[in-house]
Amino acid sequence: MQENKNGLPQRYHKEWGLMNIRLRELTVMTADFLVERGYKALAKTQPTVVADEDMRTVLPHKTAATLAGVGWIGKCAMLVTDEVGSALRISVVLTDAPLDCGTPITKSKCDPNCGVCVSVCPGKAPRGGLWEVGVDRDVLFNAHDCRTAARERAKVLLDIEETLCGLCMSNCPFTKRALGYE
Repeated sequence: MQENKNGLPQRYHKEWGLMNIRLRELTVMTADFLVERGYKALAKTQPTVVADEDMRTVLPHKTAATLAGVGWIGKCAMLVTDEVGSALRISVVLTDAPLDCGTPITKSKCDPNCGVCVSVCPGKAPRGGLWEVGVDRDVLFNAHDCRTAARERAKVLLDIEETLCGLCMSNCPFTKRALGYE
């Protein structure tokens, strides 16, 4: 995260790719584990299931995470947690197994006056608002501007045709505090 914040995304890209593979494996293993014990389980493994041209999925991983009490949605429409800020990757397994979960988080813990992610975004995708349940993503964030700028950054810095940036995550005050590079 710190290297990416400083304009060196090579390691971030490498870890991102490895994590995608590992998350898929772990998600399938978790679902299989639950099914073997008699529960229903569905591994949500597709990286992005776009329901329409607005780049939306039917059930975003971050929505499942807020409902499970893992974190909240930040100003960049990313999942943010107290423990690691937005420096995390998650995956979802839907199940009927009786599992403990946290209390749903229904509103952002981001400082209303913080504008770090807005200022570092090459696409100016974050609009600076605060999330709470019921607020549409487009009020907070322009996904198309993010995708365009992230693809341009990845092409220039990594010579790849992928949507990869992470500057919002790397510069988030919650991430910097959690990872100790404030």
